[in-house]
Amino acid sequence: MIGRKEEYEKMARLEEAHWWYRALHRLTLQALERHAVPRSGLILDAGCGTGGLLAHLRRAGYMELRGIDISDDAIEMCRAKSLDVIQGDIREIGRHAPGGDAAAIVCHDVFYFLDRGEWAQTAARFHDALAPDGLVIMNLPAFAAFRGIHDMAVGIRHRFTKRDIGDIFDAARFARLRAIYWPFFLSPLIFGTRAVQRLRLRSRRDVPIRSDLSLPPAGLNDVLYHLTRLENDGLARKPFGSSLFLVMKKTA
Repeated sequence: MIGRKEEYEKMARLEEAHWWYRALHRLTLQALERHAVPRSGLILDAGCGTGGLLAHLRRAGYMELRGIDISDDAIEMCRAKSLDVIQGDIREIGRHAPGGDAAAIVCHDVFYFLDRGEWAQTAARFHDALAPDGLVIMNLPAFAAFRGIHDMAVGIRHRFTKRDIGDIFDAARFARLRAIYWPFFLSPLIFGTRAVQRLRLRSRRDVPIRSDLSLPPAGLNDVLYHLTRLENDGLARKPFGSSLFLVMKKTA
């Protein structure tokens, strides 16, 4: 997605209202509250995009928030919201957040940019930036079956499953607190949409490459949000979904 300003502009328009972003922001806030991350603790958003999550956490009362992103467009849009952001690479998070005092690092839908060999190295850098018992809260695109034009538009190089967690996080240094696939109930709709996209790509050469996120009508958007919220609250185990949400805790 880096270099595609139109995709950042779309994110900025949608991320406070769209059901998917609202559900992800709720999962993130729940994780911070459930594991008693103090409102005064430093929270780093590694790959903060256009700042929707930072703004959401600011409204929730978190006072020490800092974003890191490599994109000029993302940084510009964050600063327009008066957010504390640094332009930099999450693979070098220690350069931008030294001291090992972060209460939590949030990293949503960023690891798919990395080569497989960089996963564990980057997670180790996160470990060094965290305070004792600090959290990593992460969302990842899941399951290759959900690949489509969207992946090409935003630069998704890999879709993850729970089997990949061990390749990212050293079990001797991190404990897994939560790992859920989501959204489950809406997966057939998402799968169908992406399957049609793959067919179009095979049959035509002039298919526009752009993400498939758009804001549904208000009533439908609310229904989709509440359906996803209910499943995330009520179903501890779900066999699949187009995203994988993780909460990891620094243990050593």
